[in-house]
This record gives sequence, C-alpha cells and structure tokens, in this order.
Amino acid sequence: MIYWSRPPYEKWEGGVNLEVRCDAPAICTSGERVYLAGRVGVEGNPHGTTGVYQLERGRVQLVLSMPAGGDSSYPGLISLEPGHLAMSYYSDVAYWSGMVKPRHFDQYQRKRSECDIYLTEFKVGG
Repeated sequence: MIYWSRPPYEKWEGGVNLEVRCDAPAICTSGERVYLAGRVGVEGNPHGTTGVYQLERGRVQLVLSMPAGGDSSYPGLISLEPGHLAMSYYSDVAYWSGMVKPRHFDQYQRKRSECDIYLTEFKVGG
C-alpha cells in the first residue's frame, strides 16, 4: 500500500495497493519521476532480490533488479542528477552463486552465509 501527503502531513491521500512486493522500501525522486526500491519478488526464489520500480500514482513498473541470491534488501537510494540514481543494498548472492567462498565466524553465525554491501549507479527515465 502507498499513501502520499504534503507538509504538514495531516491529510493523506492514496491507500493504493500497488500489488507488488517491495519490502524495506526507499523512495527517491530523479528529475520529474519517482522511484521505489526494496526487496522484490523473484519467481522460484522465496527471498527475492533488490529491485527498483518507477512509481506513478496507482501503478509501478520494475526498471531494475539485481542478481537474485538468498538474501538481499534494505536499499539506500539517492539521485545524483536527473536521470541518474545510486543505490546501496546488501546481498549474499556472491556466496549463494559460489563466486566467493564463505568465511564463517562461529561467534557471529546467524544464518548460512555472509552478506556484502553493494553500490551501483544507473540511468533511469528514458
């Protein structure tokens, strides 16, 4: 669900069901467009991956999804200039894919693989 408001944030509009998965969301404008990043659904992977949607009132369009691993989310999103975004996020895709051998530290073990933090820059908006 998404709602919107203007300062002083006393009257809210919306309540629109976007009908997409977007866990741990971050929203950012770039130029005249609004982008929504978060954990998105991936067919065959219950964990999903981190992705970016272009957001318009009442609808979304997936514009970017990162390689799917076992766990990936909590993006940070910033517009460097109109039409350019930078996104940070965590993922364990390098370990799940076998590209990097896990370095387990028993005292910190909470799940089966480690995660790394990634930073990507990309163009948006046509």
